[in-house]
Amino acid sequence: MGNCQEGRFEFLKFLRKTMFLMTQVPLVPQADAWYNILSQCGISPSDIAEAARSEYVALSYSNGSTTLSFSLNEDGVWTWDSEPDFPLDDTNVKSILTILETLKPQQTLDMPEDLSVYGLDAPDVSLTATAPDDAALTVTLGNATTDGTSYYATINSDPDHVFILA
Repeated sequence: MGNCQEGRFEFLKFLRKTMFLMTQVPLVPQADAWYNILSQCGISPSDIAEAARSEYVALSYSNGSTTLSFSLNEDGVWTWDSEPDFPLDDTNVKSILTILETLKPQQTLDMPEDLSVYGLDAPDVSLTATAPDDAALTVTLGNATTDGTSYYATINSDPDHVFILA
């Protein structure tokens, strides 16, 4: 189980620091490594495919200075909104959506008066997945926990809590 927790943390760390590289070749080996870890944690390729096919039609990532947006086209293929003809390997988009859909917080905390305690007053990283009916799931990532193995986060579907995500 430690490998699953470590894999999820490393994937969150990856999202936080290197998501801009999503369209770059160096990302592919890293994505494969996380994909393998997710598989070891019981998330199968069919789970990823089904989640990406049925739940969401758009994904947006923002790191405070750059926003990348992706959409599911009429052929069921994920495309990069800024460059629809770019040969995007949509495995990464599908993997991120699976993580969002299967997100299980390690801990739930009451919403503090001051979000800056957790680095959530002006978070640098957010992910928004949009469903066909325009319902959106937004996860914002704040500071790493004191032990460095997890992140504080908010999830728009539960505005009364802060979550620790491993």
